[in-house]
Amino acid sequence: MRGLTLLGIFALTLILRLWGFAQGYPGFYGHVDEIGVAASIWNFFRAATLQPTEFTYPAFYSYLVAAGLWLTHAMGWGPDLGRLSESLIFISYLDPGRVALVGRVLSAVLSALVPLLTYALGKEAFNARVGSIAALFMAVALVPVVHAHQALPDSAMALGAALCFYCSWRIYTHGSWRYYLLAGFVAGLVVATKYNGAFTALAIPAAHWLRSDRTLWSLLVPKLCLAIFIALLALFVGSPYLFLASDKYWALVNYQISSLDFALGERTPWWWIVRSLPQVEWLVGGLMLGGMVWSIYRREALDWILWAAWLPSFLYIGSWTRESLHYLLHFYPLWALGAARLLAAGGGVELSEEDMGGFGSGRLLCIAEHLSGGIIQSGSGKTGFTTGSSRLDQNQYSGWNPAGYELVAVLPGIATKTGTRKYCTSLCGKSAGTGVITGGLGRCAGL
Repeated sequence: MRGLTLLGIFALTLILRLWGFAQGYPGFYGHVDEIGVAASIWNFFRAATLQPTEFTYPAFYSYLVAAGLWLTHAMGWGPDLGRLSESLIFISYLDPGRVALVGRVLSAVLSALVPLLTYALGKEAFNARVGSIAALFMAVALVPVVHAHQALPDSAMALGAALCFYCSWRIYTHGSWRYYLLAGFVAGLVVATKYNGAFTALAIPAAHWLRSDRTLWSLLVPKLCLAIFIALLALFVGSPYLFLASDKYWALVNYQISSLDFALGERTPWWWIVRSLPQVEWLVGGLMLGGMVWSIYRREALDWILWAAWLPSFLYIGSWTRESLHYLLHFYPLWALGAARLLAAGGGVELSEEDMGGFGSGRLLCIAEHLSGGIIQSGSGKTGFTTGSSRLDQNQYSGWNPAGYELVAVLPGIATKTGTRKYCTSLCGKSAGTGVITGGLGRCAGL
C-alpha cells in the first residue's frame, strides 16, 4: 500500500512540474535568466568549448542540459546534417528555444525526485508516515513547482542538496566510508550547480561530529578529510572554469557588489523569510515555520544536522536585498519533514506495527535512543541493559533478543514530558503489556 502511495505522490509531483513546461515556446523564454543560460549552452557547440559565457551560475547544470540536447538529437529529434555538432549548431539558430524545453524537462524530472528522497530521509529519521506527509508537502509546495518549470539550476541544486542531507544522515547512523565519499561528491556538485547551496556541505561535518566523541581532533579523521577532498574534486569536475577562469567569475561578483545599494533599512533582512513562508506556501508554510521552532525544542540528530546548514544560510541569504524563497529551495525537504513531524505530533498520531518497520504482534521491546543505565522489564523478570551509545538503530539491535521477548525494535523519535515509560507503554503495551523501559534518559518511539 505504501508503495502505491509513493507512486501516486511521484506521479502528482511529475504532473505538476511538467504541466505547462513549454510556456512561451518558441517565441520567448519564461524567465530572463534562461536567455543567458541558453546562450551559454549553445555556445558550447558553436565554439566547440566547455567554457561558459554566463557566469551568474556555475556550469554543471549547463553541461547537463548540453548533454540532454546531444542525447535528444541523437535519438532523432531535429534535422540531421551528417555530423552531430553541425546539426546542433544549425538547430541553435533555427530553433534556439529548444534548449529551454530540454532544460525545463530536466529540471522537472530532477525536482520530481526530491520528494522520494524526502520520504526516504523521513522514514529513517522518524517513521514512514512522517516521510509520506513530507513527500506530499514537497509535491505541492509552490516554490519547487514554479522553479521546476525553468531551465535554470535551482531544481538540480535542490536534488543534490537533498541527497547530501540523506548521505549525511547515513554518516550519522552508519559511519561507513561510502557515505562519506558520496556525501562529499554530491556536496561538490551542489556548489558546482549553484553557489548558494554551498552551506549544504556543513551537514557532513555536523553528522560526523554527532557520531564521534565530539572533540576537535575528531574533525581531522581520514574519513572526513577524504570527504572534503572529494567535494573539491567534484566541484572542479562539475564546473572547472570556476578555477580555470576564476577572474571572470570574480569580475561578476565585484560588479554585483558595486551595483548594490545595501539599503537594508528599506528591506526586512531575515524577517522576510519568516514572513514569506506562510504568504507563499500558505498552510504548509506555516507548518514549516512551526516545524523549525519544534526542532529547536526537540533537538534530535536530524535537527542538529539541519541547523548546522540552515543557520549560516539564514544569516547570509536572509541579509540579501532581493527577497525570494527560491534562494533557499534546497532546504525545502527539511522544512517539509519538520512540518510533517509537527502535524503528526499535534494530531496525536500513533505508530502502527507497519510504521514500526514491519514488526509483527507479540512482545515488543522499545529501546530509547539516548539510553543511560535503563532497566528493561519483562513478564519473566528483569533484564539489565546499560549503554552509553547515542546511535542505537534498528540495524544494530534488531537481532538482540533478551529473555522473554519475541521481537526487538529501535524506535527513534519524540519523547514526552511524562517520561519514556509512559510513552513506550502507549505504543508497545497494547500488544504485550510488558516490554517497556522503566529507567534511562532520552527519546523513545515517537513521531
